[in-house]
Amino acid sequence: MDHAVNRQREVSEATDGRGTLPWPCVTTHTSVSSSSRGKKMGCCIYNGPIVSPETEELLVSDFISVELDQGRPRLLIDFGSGTLELRVKTEKSLDDGEWHRIDIYWDTEVRLNV
Repeated sequence: MDHAVNRQREVSEATDGRGTLPWPCVTTHTSVSSSSRGKKMGCCIYNGPIVSPETEELLVSDFISVELDQGRPRLLIDFGSGTLELRVKTEKSLDDGEWHRIDIYWDTEVRLNV
């Protein structure tokens, strides 16, 4: 099952004062295989900040999280432009004890395949 959300190309300011540069549109992919029996809620993968930064440290809030919510996959992703949430209504719950592979692709859009 493939679900996608269109995202406009990000534009970041150049640090050398010459204006703006388009963010390169490189396709990124990550996947996770998960097996769960009877656990309808839980985190499969998380990458992002865990503790608050020290006073002198830069606050970085970018993260990616794949969770099971009522046995269905839920993706939360934020790389600086706000949190995007994708949910997939699979034919059956993923807490059936079988192995399931979840693929996430992002470039100008975000896709979640189960």
